[in-house]
Amino acid sequence: IASRLATLACGRATIMDGLGRVRASAPPDLQPAAVARRMREPEVAGLVDLVNRDHQRHMHDFGSQQLIASPVMAELEVLGCVVLEASESEPDGVPEVLVDSAALIASTVFVREQAREEGNLRRRVDLLESLLNGELRASAAQSQELRPPFQLAVGGMSCLRGQGPAGAQPA
Repeated sequence: IASRLATLACGRATIMDGLGRVRASAPPDLQPAAVARRMREPEVAGLVDLVNRDHQRHMHDFGSQQLIASPVMAELEVLGCVVLEASESEPDGVPEVLVDSAALIASTVFVREQAREEGNLRRRVDLLESLLNGELRASAAQSQELRPPFQLAVGGMSCLRGQGPAGAQPA
């Protein structure tokens, strides 16, 4: 997405997630650390903060440079931001439309990743609950779900009254 945006707008494109991490940038000749530093510079960071606050696209001209930032949204949640640094300002508004389109595409990618992570987490929680209940699904035993630390013996746990250490009260 970032490389396509940078090519079409003849500038530098950066896609950031909701935590301010650089997820993608173009052109690829820039080092990731340099891109991250650029995103923390006051003018860029201020523009990104403004976008995160009011959920609208904003632009700012710095001499011959133009910064355009658009939020990556899913419903009312800001998932990230697309930032374009263009060297020339186009009077026809094409860069703004390109940034907005890139933000829409990035939102589908972010939502898909979020759904995948939530699904993985739910599967792990279900597996842990079944292990704690002394159950072992046949599919879990045969698949890679039972990686350490879940590759332990599975069985029910019970407390035997009077079998604890001397003086200990049963639970």
